[in-house]
Amino acid sequence: MRIIIAADIFGKTDALADLAASLPFASELISPYVDSELNFHDEQEGYNYFSEHVGIETYANRLLKHILKSSEPVMLIGFSVGAAAMWHLAGHNNLDNVISGIGFYGSQIRHAREVEPSFPIHLVFPESEKHFCVNTLIKDVSNYQAVSVEQSAYLHGFMNRRSANFNAEAYEIYLLKLKKKMNESRRVRERRLDLA
Repeated sequence: MRIIIAADIFGKTDALADLAASLPFASELISPYVDSELNFHDEQEGYNYFSEHVGIETYANRLLKHILKSSEPVMLIGFSVGAAAMWHLAGHNNLDNVISGIGFYGSQIRHAREVEPSFPIHLVFPESEKHFCVNTLIKDVSNYQAVSVEQSAYLHGFMNRRSANFNAEAYEIYLLKLKKKMNESRRVRERRLDLA
């Protein structure tokens, strides 16, 4: 199984590399940027740069290229704009190698509520967001059969040490949950292969 991690607006960082290294499977980190690392002062600066120079569709297409190159089953993990890029791709019917996805605080999903995922996706939303009602978005995306949703008690960015909303306790809790989901996905995949 191959893990593809779609980074948030900070892109590839040491913090994200540390998270990837602690997972039970080798991971490939995908950044929204062609530049290897951009050092933003804060999330607002990063979001402004992302919005002006990249955008969700461009990021989704970059992520799609990496998925299609894989000959192995793929599990996707996305953070913030990475989760939104994953969500945009989830409506494609030609992603047979994607076995599941996990998206953290993908607030931009609210602009693509009509996407119906073709593979299982677990979404972890923050307690609240400044610009929209999280509960309404949860209600909307929960209607899709392939979607499971969880609302955390933490704020957007709680998994990223570079975020103002980073929460060390939440990071450890959700890192364990991530590992559990990865092992579950692997077992489901192995059972399907045994039945084939």
